[in-house]
Amino acid sequence: MKKKFLVVLFAVLSTTLLYSQEDSKDWKFPEMLYEDINNDGIQDSVKIEFCTTSYLVTRLTLYINSTKGKPKIRTKEFGSDSGLIRDVWESFDIFKGGFCRILDTNYYDDNGDLYSESSCFYYKYFFNLDEWYLVGEKYEYSIPKGKSEFYVSSLKHTQKISESVIAESEEESIYSMQDSVFYNKKFNQTYNQYLQEYKDGKKDLILKYGLIETIEYFQYVPLTNENLVKFNDIAFFLCEAKKYQESIDILEIILRSHPNRTVAYINLGDAYWGIEEKEFAKQAYQKYIELMKASGKKSKIPERVFERVK
Repeated sequence: MKKKFLVVLFAVLSTTLLYSQEDSKDWKFPEMLYEDINNDGIQDSVKIEFCTTSYLVTRLTLYINSTKGKPKIRTKEFGSDSGLIRDVWESFDIFKGGFCRILDTNYYDDNGDLYSESSCFYYKYFFNLDEWYLVGEKYEYSIPKGKSEFYVSSLKHTQKISESVIAESEEESIYSMQDSVFYNKKFNQTYNQYLQEYKDGKKDLILKYGLIETIEYFQYVPLTNENLVKFNDIAFFLCEAKKYQESIDILEIILRSHPNRTVAYINLGDAYWGIEEKEFAKQAYQKYIELMKASGKKSKIPERVFERVK
C-alpha cells in the first residue's frame, strides 16, 4: 500500500539537490515510513527530517534492510539556492521498488500572474548495480495553461543516487537483458489480460494500472509496430475506464516518436475531453481529422469528433 507524507514549507525559485559529507545541520521532526523498497521480502524504512539550522533543507534517508548484516543507507538532501520566496508543498510517495518525490509549487511572475506547477521525480532501485536511479519525471503547469509533460528517463542516460554525489551516467548502461525479458513477458501477459477484460465488459484490472507501469514498460519494451498497437490499445482501455491522465501519458509518449499515428489522436482527444481539457482535446481531434482526410477516410470519422471541434 502506498503511503504518502505531505508537508507545507516555504522554498525558493530554484530547488536543487544537495549532498553533505559532514553533517553539521540540526535535524528535527523525523517521520518514519515503512515499505519493502527493493522487493526482497524484507521491510525497509524511510526517514524524513527537516533542518532547523540551514534554510529550507529536507533530508530523506532510506534504510535497505537484509538478513546479511547492517542495512544499506541511501541519503538525499533537498534544499534551495535562491532568494525569491514561493510556496512549495513537498511530498514523498513510496511504492514497490522505489519512491517518488513530489513538489507542488505556487508563485507569482513579474506581471503578477499566479503560476502553479507540479514536479514528480520517480526513483527505482536496481539490484545489479546496488543503486537508485531516476527513471521518470512528470511536470504539470496551470498558468499559462499547458499540458502535463511526462518523460521516461533513458536507462543509458539517467541519474543515480549515491551517498555523496548525483552523477550523470552517460556511458554506463543499467539496461539488462534479464530485465528486458521479464518486462516484455509481463507486458504481453498484462496486455492479453486487459484485452480479455475489455471483451468481457470488465474493468477490474485496468483500474489498478498506474504511472509506474508506464515508466517500466517504456524503459524495457521496444516500441515495435506490434507493441505500438498494444500500447495504444492500453491507452484506449484506460480511457474507457476513465483513467484519463494515465491514457494521456501513454499517448503523448507514442506521438513524440510516431507523430502520424492517426488513431492515437482521437484517443488523445477523448482522454483530454474526459478531464475537461477541451482546448487540448480539440487540437488532437483536428489533427485526427487532418490525417483521416489525407488518407481518404473522412467518411469514417465519428460524428462526435466534428461535434466537439465546433
